[in-house]
Amino acid sequence: MTTFSSGAEEQPPALAPGLLADLGELGDGLAAGSFTLSGVLVLLEDLRQTVTSLLGFSLVLTLPGPTCSVAMNVVDEPLDTADAGDSLTVALTAQTPGHTSSVTFYSADEHALDGLRVEFAAALDLPLTVLAPPSDTRTIVPGITGLAEFSTIQRAVGVLLAAGHTRSSAETELTRQAHNTPTGLVGTAYAVLDRATSTTTRSQSGRWSASGTGGWQPPDPSPAAL
Repeated sequence: MTTFSSGAEEQPPALAPGLLADLGELGDGLAAGSFTLSGVLVLLEDLRQTVTSLLGFSLVLTLPGPTCSVAMNVVDEPLDTADAGDSLTVALTAQTPGHTSSVTFYSADEHALDGLRVEFAAALDLPLTVLAPPSDTRTIVPGITGLAEFSTIQRAVGVLLAAGHTRSSAETELTRQAHNTPTGLVGTAYAVLDRATSTTTRSQSGRWSASGTGGWQPPDPSPAAL
């Protein structure tokens, strides 16, 4: 049975609400590509002043529609999560709609995150058992993973939007095409971008009407053309 200590000596009061807001803004910034490294490092330092044995944290952003995840792993060196003494995963509330995110904290010492766990449970109105250490057996490396793939997919969605799709139908179409190709979602996104580039190249030289009346005509802008 998992037990939790109060962690009162290690955690200052009312830390969780502000921390949730800061991490939620970081998730929004990651989605928009507008976060700063200095802001991340300040947040990490603040956390380490609170949890002295903190090893770091992993912020995972998941996009709707075509499945795509971006992870920001803020650790000093590769971390085998099974070796962490304590860990805590919390779902974050995005200020900008369109994605979900969660953060997992890791500490070297057992029960080091219990004080923060108690605060999060109170701030989110959750039972402590929901915030029990997750069964996490993976190795995380410092840095950001999935950002290039995310950018490619979003650019492909933008091409489909420009061709007349709604965002929902663009995401559905991209996923449908991905199911019919061995290259997967990212490969399909590249294919959409390549076709759009080819169409743009052809349009620069124009095309003449077949009616014989002459005059330059743009390429077919309908979604089917892509």
